[in-house]
Amino acid sequence: MCVQKDWLGKIQGQEDCLYLNVYTPEILTKTLRPVMVYIHGGGFVEGHGRYEMFGPEFLIPEGVILVTLHYRLGLFGFLNFENTDVGAFGNMGLKDQNMALRWVQKNIEKFGGDRNSVTIFGESAGGGSVHMHMLSPMSQGLFHKVIAQSGSALNAWCTNGQKNTGVIAAKALGYKGESELKMLPFLQGKTTEEIMKIQENITAIIPIHEPGLVGPIVEDIKDDIAFLPNSIEELIAAKEYQEVPFMLGVTDEEIIVIDVVSMLTSGKPMEIPREMALMYTLNLKDGNAKAEVLKKIDDFYFKNADPADRTGTLHLIGDAWIYYGVYKSLLAHSKREHKNLYLYVLSADTQLNYMKRMHPVTAKYKGASHMDDLGYLFKTKYTPDLKPDSLEATVMQRAVKLWTNFAKHGNPTPKHEEFSITWKRVQTGAMNFLNIGNENLELGINPYSERTSFWDKLHEEYADGKTSSSRSEL
Repeated sequence: MCVQKDWLGKIQGQEDCLYLNVYTPEILTKTLRPVMVYIHGGGFVEGHGRYEMFGPEFLIPEGVILVTLHYRLGLFGFLNFENTDVGAFGNMGLKDQNMALRWVQKNIEKFGGDRNSVTIFGESAGGGSVHMHMLSPMSQGLFHKVIAQSGSALNAWCTNGQKNTGVIAAKALGYKGESELKMLPFLQGKTTEEIMKIQENITAIIPIHEPGLVGPIVEDIKDDIAFLPNSIEELIAAKEYQEVPFMLGVTDEEIIVIDVVSMLTSGKPMEIPREMALMYTLNLKDGNAKAEVLKKIDDFYFKNADPADRTGTLHLIGDAWIYYGVYKSLLAHSKREHKNLYLYVLSADTQLNYMKRMHPVTAKYKGASHMDDLGYLFKTKYTPDLKPDSLEATVMQRAVKLWTNFAKHGNPTPKHEEFSITWKRVQTGAMNFLNIGNENLELGINPYSERTSFWDKLHEEYADGKTSSSRSEL
């Protein structure tokens, strides 16, 4: 895996990490199979594509080839200088992903894969990554369908990387000169441990309303070596990207995961400051407007709430960090008549929920957490033995069939399949969605409509111009 820290702060991985895994059936046929390329999440600072978390046993029997990959993380993947003469423009981690997709186009037929039927899919930061590939001029033609799980390019955290991280990092490590051209060699001479230490230290001192230290940025160059030459909103509006079938979705209780991290480190649930919601949605800084918005948030999410009930906190952060960005992405693409858009909500709550298996502290919560969907697509080291007629096996088989149908046909419920329902596409005037629950699949319209309307109104009144208004027309 690439260099990162685990949840307990231990450095792991190595700089020599740009490897991928290809999984195929034991017996290859002359008929080429659809390819599914998975890009892992982890906030662009952690994660991996290894077998222990992304085993192919569920997907391969459906007649697909699975590829998982690694990409550089943190400062190693997203260091940048605004001085273009330095030659470090940023987004190297995303360009690593792009390089892997180019490798697939060149080599996958040797493994029985169809280079003309490639689906990229990812979760969290991986979901944001695959959406950015769909929009990036650099990645056009490298894939044919996209699935973004619990993340999109319009989630505020996706492109809020700090500019000029190279200068910040060099000075933090003791560079005394003024020449930015000498800063990159200076940084290259530092150890992995030194880089990781200042990455953590700098992140801690950045004000809460400012961009994070490391992550994707809009690059200050406009030629063919830029992965993101313009903002996400501008790239969608220009509609110069290749329109491919696009499936997005969330879990119904995304932010159960925040209590996992907190319980591991402090033994108690995490307290999330309301200001974080403003940073991730409105880019709202100090001032009178901030107090007004915080009052509205309290009235909407916490009015008459039991202090011991964490539902309001979990929904607030889940909306701000995950769902509202996914909603905005769907809205933006549907307004531009993107024809094959699908939305899902995964609410299944069984022994296959990945986060609940990994950290049983989440078992007290009902619903599916961030990352819980992974347990229905991949065999992991936490996967229990499955009986063929068990609830877990049934839900897993449904999810796998939906994902692989989409990879094969660009439609998760084609007419010839056994599903008793047809998953309706998102359209202007109807944000149709599919709920993937324990017992069955259910169709619905506009999930969490009251909460998205609340954030739409806040955007209309308070957004500072960095985040475009997304008043609902659905």
